[in-house]
This record gives sequence, structure tokens and C-alpha cells, in this order.
Amino acid sequence: MVIVIFDVGNVVIKADHSITHQILVDYGVPQNRAKTFFENYEYKEFGRGNLDEETFYRVLIGKYLKFQLPYESIVKAHDKHLYGVDKGVVGLLSKLPRGNLAFSTNTNVWQTRREQELIDLRKYSPRIFRSHEIHLLKTDNGCFQYLVSQLKTSPSDTLFVDDKLENILEARKHGLQTHHFKSVGQLAAELKRRNLV
Repeated sequence: MVIVIFDVGNVVIKADHSITHQILVDYGVPQNRAKTFFENYEYKEFGRGNLDEETFYRVLIGKYLKFQLPYESIVKAHDKHLYGVDKGVVGLLSKLPRGNLAFSTNTNVWQTRREQELIDLRKYSPRIFRSHEIHLLKTDNGCFQYLVSQLKTSPSDTLFVDDKLENILEARKHGLQTHHFKSVGQLAAELKRRNLV
């Protein structure tokens, strides 16, 4: 039995960082600083669950944006980058047996709340591994070993689906089968080729 681990952002949920950047620019944040929102060490630490919401907010304002905005405005701007659900991918999730499916996502508490507004992943599988809960990003040493052990499977019996090449390469390094997600059609063809749907 092959276990399929799905990434969430840009696979199940549509995401675009430029939406957040533009909202910040509209607030008055210079564009070069707005673009640092997601690309900084502390955002990764927030994703690992090593920084709480208030601490990340203060660091973001003071160190990167250098522009005073209320906490609620920052969260709202952040959350807008998750803007919809890919219905084609959800259709494929519905065809996979719950026992063959899991999710692994680099995320933080803000993204998780937004994710849960858009879709209830528990309808498809109870096995959801969020980086801020397991304290590991996918590129962190030990992440894929942890996933495989928790799923009680072997790397060779695990198919990992993700849109980011760096995550795909990390999974391959640990012996997992992989699919680099680029479109629903391509994913559907791959799952059919493997007789999974």
C-alpha cells in the first residue's frame, strides 16, 4: 500500500505571496520591505513553532517592514495570500482512500487558521503534519524520517507531492517517491499511472 503525502499550500490551497506584498504597499510599506514579509529567518522560525504570534509580529514590524501597522492589519494582509481551494486537487483527494492519504505542510498558526476557513482537511485524512506543531520544516533534518515513522510505512512505499523543488529533493534524499506538482492534470495522470485513483 502506497501512502500519498500531499503538501497543502499551492497544491490543495491556492497561494500567492504577491497578494500580501500589494496589500502592504497599499498600506504605505515600501515595496522592497513588503517583499521581505515571507523571506526571513523569523518567518521560518514562526513556521517551526519556535516564535509565538506576538513575537513574530514585533520582529516583522521592527526589523523588516520598519512601518507601524496594527497586529490585526498584519494578520489580515498575511492571510489574503491564501485565496482559494484547487477543486481539481480536492476531487483527487476524494478518490484516494483515507488510509492512503496524509498531509504535510510548512505552515504557522495564522496560515492554519486561514486553511481551516477554506477547507477541512480532516474530511480526507486525520493525518495532518503541520510544521508549527511538529517543529520541523520539510527541509529540516529529520522531517521526512519523522513523517515516515508516524505513518508506520517505509520511504519506498510513500509518495510525496509538493510544488517546491527543494522539498521534493529533500524527500528523494530520504528514499521517498516524489511527484513535483505543477498542474492538476499532471497529478491526475501520475496517480492514474500508479493505479492510485
